[in-house]
Amino acid sequence: MTNRENFIHAAPPGESGSLFAGISDKELLRIRVRPAQFSRLIGASKQSVSRWIREGVILVSPIDGTLDPAQATAALLRRTPPHKMRSMMLRTAAEELQGLRAEAAKVPALAREAAALRGEVEGLRQRAVDAEGLADVLSGRVFELVEAIGAALPAIGDAPTAEALRAALGSEAGDA
Repeated sequence: MTNRENFIHAAPPGESGSLFAGISDKELLRIRVRPAQFSRLIGASKQSVSRWIREGVILVSPIDGTLDPAQATAALLRRTPPHKMRSMMLRTAAEELQGLRAEAAKVPALAREAAALRGEVEGLRQRAVDAEGLADVLSGRVFELVEAIGAALPAIGDAPTAEALRAALGSEAGDA
């Protein structure tokens, strides 16, 4: 029979005294694969994966010899130019990454262009506000002129000029 005194109490993961001392719980929960499995995942040879490990491109766990496929793939994509990759999966990913980097390089220029266009739009808005104000002033002046001409018509008399002015002003002269 066993009782509680017969069990050895280990420290929780991540604490000293643990088999996994110095490794965070988050790291322990990540998916890990053996190098041979990684080679099948990316379509590369086992020898290539072994060479990458030897060269320090891919890091393996000293505890169990496994690796994080996400970190390994990222390391390979950072290190190897696309034209040197034989693995079709990595080559495609690297080419896409290269395309995205090219697009990302355009962003600062596009941002400058957008800022310039925003400034231009703001200038056009201000011009429209100014034009609207000038149109209001001009409309007021024209109205004052029509009123002044309408008021001056009786003083002009029945001369042909007065008739021409009355005809040109139409109903506005009659309203005045």
